[in-house]
Amino acid sequence: MTIHTTARQRTNRRRLDRLGASVDRVMAALRGGAVLQLSYGRRSAHWTLSNAIPVDDAVARLVIKNPNVVDVGDALFAEALAQTWRFSEGGSNGR
Repeated sequence: MTIHTTARQRTNRRRLDRLGASVDRVMAALRGGAVLQLSYGRRSAHWTLSNAIPVDDAVARLVIKNPNVVDVGDALFAEALAQTWRFSEGGSNGR
């Protein structure tokens, strides 16, 4: 059984607050017309908004789970993630 100290709980809460704030900022940008784009580097995935703002991988993966954020069907392979994601009021992601 793990016992969480108050300091650890505070740290976890702050981390989740920052993560939630980042998700909110990305969602606001998407609602405003920005597009979330995925590209791959040598060792990892790189997410950016169309206005050149980088997005952390954990934040982007939470954002694309939102039913109003839909892919535009431009995946390289059938089972791969799409490379472009947009906000849609009546979105249905199917994921």
